Amino acid sequence: MFRMQSQALLLTVITIVSAFAVGLSSLAYISYYSAEKSTEEMVPDHFSLFNEDDAKLFIDRLEDEGIPYRKKEINSLKILVDITPVLKEGSYEQLDISEQPELPLMIISAKQVQDLHVKEDEVILTAAADPIKQMLDFKETGEVIIHASEQVKLNYVDLLDRSELNQRITNGFPSLIVHETIYKRLAQDETSLLEHEFPLYIGINMKKKHQVVQANDIFHQLNLDKWTGVWAGFESQLEVKEDNIRTMGLFIFITGFLGLTFLVTSSCILYFKQIDEAEESSDSYMIFKKLGFTEDEMIIGIRRRQLFNFGLPLILSLLHSYFLVKSGWFIFGQEMWIPMFIVMSIYTILYCIFGLLATHYHKIVMRKV
Repeated sequence: MFRMQSQALLLTVITIVSAFAVGLSSLAYISYYSAEKSTEEMVPDHFSLFNEDDAKLFIDRLEDEGIPYRKKEINSLKILVDITPVLKEGSYEQLDISEQPELPLMIISAKQVQDLHVKEDEVILTAAADPIKQMLDFKETGEVIIHASEQVKLNYVDLLDRSELNQRITNGFPSLIVHETIYKRLAQDETSLLEHEFPLYIGINMKKKHQVVQANDIFHQLNLDKWTGVWAGFESQLEVKEDNIRTMGLFIFITGFLGLTFLVTSSCILYFKQIDEAEESSDSYMIFKKLGFTEDEMIIGIRRRQLFNFGLPLILSLLHSYFLVKSGWFIFGQEMWIPMFIVMSIYTILYCIFGLLATHYHKIVMRKV
């Protein structure tokens, strides 16, 4: 009876420790894994500039160094837009826009976006920043209302998984991609346009990814990472990604270290507990042999026992850690499933290895008997 109670207590402790291990490790990896993705949302191109003269200076240096590049220029308008008709009921309550649904959003022409076709009565939305994306749940169809001198109602047809403009211009909200005719009409409606700091966005991408670091050095040499206005500056995607990782570095280290420590500790405790039990079970194996049990039959029993001892804490800890991560993963990054699945897979493999080692040791003790 006492042995059953101690075994149950041990499995309970190991399950709790393992759940913390997987949860903390998953949150750490979510932070690291999401650094690149969040950077691409903030800065959609390798280099973001808002001034033609500085862009020309940078491009001239790239050409002098023989670095092939792609350039895109996007002119944008800022105007009040009502997107609540294309949002599911209640999905925008956290933004507090139910009473005044008009938002100052950026509008760009489909002509300036590569491989995108929009009809005159249609509109396509770009991706929002992840915190805002969590609050906005879009319908499949609906009308977007642009509040110009005369209201413009456009049919919402698609939501892109990327952003065309720098997040500092959009404030993290989706942008509207409209037909060239609609764009020109709105551009002439000066009374409805809102002032914004950077009507021109210039994105420069390297054709060869391994040359991004060299281009980034040129970017710094030309002092293009300078402050350019009220609050938005030219940006390097590589630099922003490194800043994100540095910002989260201490958290990633602490949670990763604690998660790994808990993981190894719980596995070792369970493994050495099984080693002790194997030594204590030698008399039982002797009795089973005298009763006529074959070696194969006893091995099947050993496997079932280890499956319970390692499998039960594994399943319960994975379930607990899933709910732990699910409750707050969005604070640490933008992708939950892939990082969590990778961590859980590593954890499962480690447990399986310890389980196989314990089973092997039981076999050794049984055969000695």
